[in-house]
Amino acid sequence: MNLIKVIFLLLCATQISAQCNNCSEINLNGDFELKHNIPGTENANGIMQGEIQNWYNTHGSADYFDNLWNWYYMSGIQSTMGHLCYGSRPSHDHSEGMYTSVDILADEDLTYCVTFDYGSHCDSDKDGKAHIYLTNNLQEGPTNAFMFPRANTHTTWFDNSKMIDAIVLDEETEFTEVGMTTYSATIDPDESYSQLWFFTEYLHSDGEFANCGFMLDNVKVSCKTSALADISMVDLGDGRVELTPVFSKELTGVNYEWNIGTEKRNQKTIIIDQQSTSQEICLNITDSRGACAEACITVGSLNGAVGQSLCDYAVCLDAAGGVPTIEAIELKTITGEIITIDNSFPEFDFPYCIGAWNMCADGAYELEHLVTDLNMWMLNNEYQGQVAKTEDSGYIEGCRANKLLIFQSELSFESLVIGNEKEIENYNIYFQQSHCNEIPNEESETANLEETQAYPNPAISIVNVTLPQNNENNSCSIDLRCLNGNILESYDVDMSQNNTMQIDLSQRQAGIYYINVTTDSGIESHKIIKL
Repeated sequence: MNLIKVIFLLLCATQISAQCNNCSEINLNGDFELKHNIPGTENANGIMQGEIQNWYNTHGSADYFDNLWNWYYMSGIQSTMGHLCYGSRPSHDHSEGMYTSVDILADEDLTYCVTFDYGSHCDSDKDGKAHIYLTNNLQEGPTNAFMFPRANTHTTWFDNSKMIDAIVLDEETEFTEVGMTTYSATIDPDESYSQLWFFTEYLHSDGEFANCGFMLDNVKVSCKTSALADISMVDLGDGRVELTPVFSKELTGVNYEWNIGTEKRNQKTIIIDQQSTSQEICLNITDSRGACAEACITVGSLNGAVGQSLCDYAVCLDAAGGVPTIEAIELKTITGEIITIDNSFPEFDFPYCIGAWNMCADGAYELEHLVTDLNMWMLNNEYQGQVAKTEDSGYIEGCRANKLLIFQSELSFESLVIGNEKEIENYNIYFQQSHCNEIPNEESETANLEETQAYPNPAISIVNVTLPQNNENNSCSIDLRCLNGNILESYDVDMSQNNTMQIDLSQRQAGIYYINVTTDSGIESHKIIKL
């Protein structure tokens, strides 16, 4: 089996969260494991007491859950969690809810990410749901209000509310000693919200008793701003350049962190010296709202040569409930030319329906055809890059339905043009450039890019990284990055003491990772496939 086929098969198991950001959390109310509470089913002894001060029950009791408060007599329970019951009673659908304070603003440049860990356990084979809402008007409810909340029974609670999702709780989310499932979703709020609300629902009314529970932990709300539009670069001469962030709106309370190799600086504007090889300089900011952003720029070498970048992209095609179509793809070449591929290109058959086959007009799920057509077009036009489709991901790291992956592409994927065959439904497409590797120009005076090696590849557990044998500076740094470019592990290595570094991937999920080795000679990146 050739390498491309191997990569295609592995991509089916790769988990990408193209929706969410990696900003620091702006609410600190969700880590139940670091808190202590008084268990009980009365308001006086429920989730509102003990050290958990920022969670409140809206109906029923929302107790915490651990070894001492084990509703279902399961073994291996070692974590403290928020706990909401649901199930069937002869007289009503048993439901509980709880909420916490958040600070979500309706500023047009802000996108929020909600993540949490969850699991469920039920003594019935019937399913339930966990509803997640943003709202402003919740009130604490009495312990006998176990009814499922609806807009007509709890009017003010739902006024100006925003539904994030309703997660089906079935055997795939069952809580066991193995662990829980991580959920994430992005929110572009059209108004401000002060409460994040969870409540449960039982999906069957057969008159029998069913005792089920929804467990919740590590609730995080983070915020990203699009106001960091670019980085301007001014050539000062004598091998120096000045870098300054460009904002689309004025921000307050901004903290700056420039990453220049292993060096960090905290000024708004910096001046750096050009090196013998081009450098990627990244800026991370946070503002007074807790919003973060990142922008990067490539600074050319002293002789002016800048290498070609091959980049990876991830697109989350969230077709749950909707029938979206891809009507065009906007690309940019390395020369800056914009190409919009649409139905004027005879090699393609736009629009491509990416909903379920029985929902598309012609009864065919067409994403596979788009992948084939796009790969053939790139090959025929001698563009570097490869496109692949993952299998249906369910609720893996916030991305429902399929994910479209473009990796090591010299074309910059700018956007997708989306239509809809059924206007009554909603859908979302999440698009993200995730990682770039620079390929230096052959004529430029660059360092030897084969100084380091990473093997075996593919790897099951240990990856060996060999380091340069002859280096004037005996130190280097090694970063392990995931597909979206975020650093998972970082090491400083004294090469005078050790010329081989081992990185353990045994506890990492299957997928694609990058190992970046930074020395005085530059940065070398290795793409590693974890089996």
